Order: sequence, then structure tokens, then C-alpha cells
Amino acid sequence: MVILAALLLASPYRVYVSNEASDDVAVIDRGVAVGRLPGGPDPESFDLSPDGRFLYVSNEDAAALSVVDIPAARIVRTVKVGAQPEGVTVAPDGRAIYVTSEEDNEVDIIDALTFKLLARPAVAARPRAVAFARDGKRAFVSAEQGAA
Repeated sequence: MVILAALLLASPYRVYVSNEASDDVAVIDRGVAVGRLPGGPDPESFDLSPDGRFLYVSNEDAAALSVVDIPAARIVRTVKVGAQPEGVTVAPDGRAIYVTSEEDNEVDIIDALTFKLLARPAVAARPRAVAFARDGKRAFVSAEQGAA
């Protein structure tokens, strides 16, 4: 198993771990594997919707974002995003999903209800992750190259 990302979400005891080799996301609760969710092709990184129902997974090789319905354990939507999507972060208000594109040096900002592209700002080379200020009004993007 190749572990690309692990995230402690929803429950203080539940962890999600992306598995590149099997294209899924393992669900671990209190140290025990309790299930698997589909992750789409080459799951890279992910974030959880504020209500805990959806897992948003970047699929690096497919240039896509998979929307996984956690209770149903299935992918309910696939959204085309920039090349080599890396980081996924849901805005604090839950209205938008930010997906970094390593190859395009952009961040796709996707509406969390309609899944339409809201904006695609250019950022420093090879963006990796997005973090928000405490007030949720500013997003910061880390990048592998440049002074970001």
C-alpha cells in the first residue's frame, strides 16, 4: 500500500488514508481498518465537506476531482480540473473547493453545490496545498518552487 495522504476527520478516532496502488481510500477507526471508499484513479489528496458526507479526492493522473458520497461509499461526481491536481481544501464556509494544479501552476476554485469552476488564479510554480486565514477571507497557497 502506498500512502499518499492521511487525514483525521469527522471523528477524533477516524482517519482516511489514500491508497495509490488500489485507487481507494481506507477508513480507519481507532486503529482498525473498517472499510474502503472508492478514490478514483490515482487518489492524491483529499478533504471532507463540513457536514462529513462527502470526501473530495484529487486524481492526479486523471486531472480530476472525485466527489465521494461517504454513506453510499460511491463516487457521485467527477469534476475536470487542472493538470496534476495535488492539494484539496474545502473553504471554511463549505461553499468552495480549492484544488491545486501542479502542472498548470493554478488553483481551481470549484463551487461546492454546482461543481462549476468559479475561478482559476495563477500561483507560484508547482502549488501543493491551500490553507485559510482564521477569518476564512484569505487563502494561502504553498508551492514547491519559488518563494511561496
